[in-house]
Amino acid sequence: MLYITMNVMKKWLIGSIRNIIVWEDLTDTKNICRRYGCPLEFILKDISTVRSEPERLKKWADIAMAAAAG
Repeated sequence: MLYITMNVMKKWLIGSIRNIIVWEDLTDTKNICRRYGCPLEFILKDISTVRSEPERLKKWADIAMAAAAG
């Protein structure tokens, strides 16, 4: 039987919701720039929110690449 603590579940859920919000914001920004012919570049420059979890950088990069491609 799989046992997941509430803290683990809450962390996963909050992380997923934040990822969706970030992806939606990037996608909206991309679509607005496309509509008005504005150049756009996504730059991941603030790494202070990594919070000792360097895997977040890969996740953020994946989200940005998905938004840019979609």
